[in-house]
Parts: sequence; C-alpha cells; structure tokens
Amino acid sequence: MEKLQIAQMLYAQRISKKKTQTQVGKVLGVTFQQVQKYEKSANGIPSTKLLKFCNHYKINVSEFQNGDPYGVIQSSDIHPAVKEKHYINLNELETKINREQKYDKDRSHKDMVGQSLNPRTYL
Repeated sequence: MEKLQIAQMLYAQRISKKKTQTQVGKVLGVTFQQVQKYEKSANGIPSTKLLKFCNHYKINVSEFQNGDPYGVIQSSDIHPAVKEKHYINLNELETKINREQKYDKDRSHKDMVGQSLNPRTYL
C-alpha cells in the first residue's frame, strides 16, 4: 500500500469517526504527536498498529487499503463546511507527498548521473 494512501485513509477514517488524534493515540498506545506523524506521512504506521486501528474502529482492512479518503469524508456525518476543510487537508497532503517523491526521484537520478560520469568507472 502506498504511503499517501495510508496517511490519507488514516486521517479520513479518524475524521469520519469524529475522533481526535489523542483518542486514536490512546487506542494505538502512542502519543497524539505520533498519530500526527502517521497522518502526515512523516513516519510510517507499523502494520500491527494499522490492524489495531482497523479492528478498534471496525474498519475492513481491504476497504482501508482500497478506499477513497475523499469518499470516506463525503459519506461521514459532519457539516459540509467542515468536510470542505478536510478535503483541503487531504489535497495538501497529496501535494506535499508528490513533491517529496519528485524531489527524491530527481535527487536519485542526479546521483546516478554523477556516478556514471565518474572517471574511475572507466578504468
């Protein structure tokens, strides 16, 4: 499962269940800061914690893996104006992760090019 998908679905499911990061953290046995890092994809969530999250909130793991975070927010019982705010948060996360992935890809390419032009390679 992709890093972005996990982060977005964790965020969307938490919002749809009307839970705070602190409440989710207590379920997972971590701090709210750690939940925040999972949701921002700064840290990957261990599979054991992901399963704990899904089991506690009665979320089918395959729905979590293949679900649409925007659809989760859309189908939740929250005010439309609040939904819009969460759509924006999901979009910002997607933009941030895509930018990071592009940077990593560009950096990796530059490293490879630099290595191929190394004169020692031809000795």
